[in-house]
Amino acid sequence: MSSFPRASAFPVMASRAQSRPFVAYTTAALTGLTVRESSAVVHTVITGISRELIAGHPVHLPGVGTFPPRPTVPRLGVHPGTSLLLVVPARKKVAFSAAGSLTGG
Repeated sequence: MSSFPRASAFPVMASRAQSRPFVAYTTAALTGLTVRESSAVVHTVITGISRELIAGHPVHLPGVGTFPPRPTVPRLGVHPGTSLLLVVPARKKVAFSAAGSLTGG
């Protein structure tokens, strides 16, 4: 049996984003893995999600939502120090659409 506290000892804090260590400790408490093992699992999952997004593939997490990468168009911006106009190049961003379970639908 693990000496980690129960999952209820890790309250969900809706007021701020959760850190990777928080997720690792919660995973350890819920699964019985050690913190080191659960940290490796969390790292592997986040790395896999990041690689898929960089490759341009959407990521679907059931019960959470979808993270589709979307291209942006080039636009004009202003350099704050000199007020010169400059072109901000096109790039990719990650959008998020929540699952129905999160939106109440």
